[in-house]
Amino acid sequence: MELRRQYPRLRIAGLYSPPFGPFSRQEDDKMVGLISSSGARYLFMGVGSPKQEFWIRDHLHRLGVSVAVGVGGLLKCLAGDVKRAPVWVQNLGGEWLVRMAQRPQLARRYFVDDLPVLFKLPGYKLARERSQHSGRQDARTPGRVCGHTDRPPGAGA
Repeated sequence: MELRRQYPRLRIAGLYSPPFGPFSRQEDDKMVGLISSSGARYLFMGVGSPKQEFWIRDHLHRLGVSVAVGVGGLLKCLAGDVKRAPVWVQNLGGEWLVRMAQRPQLARRYFVDDLPVLFKLPGYKLARERSQHSGRQDARTPGRVCGHTDRPPGAGA
């Protein structure tokens, strides 16, 4: 594995490739069991965005990990399975454009799903600043937008 060659001290607690499509309750329970029994402190989940972020949000309280991150295709890049853009393109911030050229189906996600979020970011920053000054948690702060909460889903506000 390329990652172990690059990072010899890396300890991988487990690997699992779930089936494509929506996860059934049984699949959810299987993944939660594998993760929680692995002893892992960090979870890097790469099943695609936003699926991975929603899954982490809904199951974080059962996983027993300190950190959970949805990484999308990053693992394929690190493992050497995806051809990266030339370094000069990476340095200019254009790797997303090369990835879109390689996988045209990403255009919808980049321009339809992700672009509107950029226009909302200034509002989230203002809401966060207001909530810090008032000492209350505003529902529009970035932590809530990203799905993080200290309470399990359905626990109320």
